[in-house]
Amino acid sequence: MTGTGGNGWESFSFGPYGYTGGIDPISLIACRISLRFPDLSSAAGGLIEGYNSPASGFLVWHDGGFFLATNWHCLAGRHAFEQKTILSTKGALPSHVVIDLTHLGIHDREPRPLYDEACNPLWRQHPKRDTEIADLVALPLAGLPADTPALFKPGFAIDRTGDPLPVSVGEDVFVVGFPRAIGNGAWPVWKRASLASEPTQSLTLARKPDRPLRAVLVDGAFMEGLSGSLAIRKSAFPAILTEKGLIRPLWNDRDGTPFWYSLVGVYSGRALENGCGKHTSGKEEQGTDKAKAGQSDEDELAKARLGIVWKAELLLEVLRHGVRGRG
Repeated sequence: MTGTGGNGWESFSFGPYGYTGGIDPISLIACRISLRFPDLSSAAGGLIEGYNSPASGFLVWHDGGFFLATNWHCLAGRHAFEQKTILSTKGALPSHVVIDLTHLGIHDREPRPLYDEACNPLWRQHPKRDTEIADLVALPLAGLPADTPALFKPGFAIDRTGDPLPVSVGEDVFVVGFPRAIGNGAWPVWKRASLASEPTQSLTLARKPDRPLRAVLVDGAFMEGLSGSLAIRKSAFPAILTEKGLIRPLWNDRDGTPFWYSLVGVYSGRALENGCGKHTSGKEEQGTDKAKAGQSDEDELAKARLGIVWKAELLLEVLRHGVRGRG
């Protein structure tokens, strides 16, 4: 896929073959991930799974290879805004990631390293991450079968950037990922939300008024584990392209006419206070004294059930111009 659709939204569809078995192709590329941490209590080393490690991601294709797209804070284990703040309550940073692709018949669940032998991150991040805050990364993936589906992969997704499905404020979007309650090997949950801010404008938080973010707000009741999910808009009906442009037929044509999609971006949680991955409890949302004390702008977003989605254009920039993270 080429281009950014003007304001950064990529539009695409899938051929009739993409719906084999009645499964939406987006469900094929979503994946559940979990982080592994060094076992510092054992002289023999080894890895342990962090209690708060489950998250989401999705497969993308770029320059002849597969990548895992997810949040920076998930793999780095640090606060997206305050990089010195470690998210783990034990002060540990993840060293490996397990990618669950068993829903595709891929049963390799070996932990993949996040760092090379010199302790440099293997993922690609935005070249201006420090200023853009862009909470998203692309981790190169080796060893996947050649026929593995992935977003932007020729022969799987069809580029529709020239005839984009528009994304407007107030419309439905879907955050497609894996809440904590969804077990290994399961298919992703499509969590419906609505676009709550103007997609062509930057997002400005009150505590950082001088740093507009290339992100949008989505309104919905989200769950833990969805950080790193792709956020998309899907046409309500299969789309037909005519000389007058993209139209919606009056019937639900199931003969292979493709749905149209737009990639809105990468979801990173309801609040930024704990690294774009915080999900408040019910009591906090009701406004207890503890929740009110030292409340941040991001806590206010969480109370309003507003989530952050980093725009698709940032993911494209990571893929095309990304740099290795710093150790």
